[in-house]
Amino acid sequence: MPELSEIVLFDGLDTASIAALEQAVIVRRYAAGKAIISTDEPSTDIFFVLTGRVQAKRYAPDGHEVVYLDISEGSYFGEFAAIDGQTRSADVIAISEARIARMRGDQFNEFVLRNPRIGLNLSRELVRKLRDLSARVFEFTVYPVPIRIRKAILRLAEQARRPGSICMIRPAPTHYEIAALTATHREAVTRELASLASQGILKTGRQTIEILDLPRLRALADPEQD
Repeated sequence: MPELSEIVLFDGLDTASIAALEQAVIVRRYAAGKAIISTDEPSTDIFFVLTGRVQAKRYAPDGHEVVYLDISEGSYFGEFAAIDGQTRSADVIAISEARIARMRGDQFNEFVLRNPRIGLNLSRELVRKLRDLSARVFEFTVYPVPIRIRKAILRLAEQARRPGSICMIRPAPTHYEIAALTATHREAVTRELASLASQGILKTGRQTIEILDLPRLRALADPEQD
């Protein structure tokens, strides 16, 4: 299972450590739309996304959906409960067909104690997530809807970008999912994507968004240049 070595938490580990991790996980496939964990669930396992894409989200009493994180392959989720033993703070749903490796929380904590590199990687990733969430709260408070949508697309593009290849978001979130990420409505997302396409900045296809002009998208996502 070589994909486990690509998980960001395990960057820098030696072959023997990766082999030990492979022995400790269980790999399952999830169909698109399948729930992986649920809010307030008491489990403490941690999950690693080998292929596919999942989302962490919550639902308001009126049914309004709020997406916290879009989690792509090479990343992970469930670390909060694995660390503090508390119940789950969000639902995690497979957005596309996904292969997920699952490890018990107590086993993960043992690996962290034995491998300081995992602890360092975990600390860096937690700081990155906190910065991202802080930035989104600020965006929701001060930026107009078009800027929020552009920033969301830019984040997805930067995650999908690979050196020497086209910048393709695949599978791309639906307009509804982008709306949930940006605290707006689907119609606003549709209008903004159509506007960006008309400017030659991106091209949408079946479950894809191809970024044609990344520097221009960065400029338009900067409110000082809008």
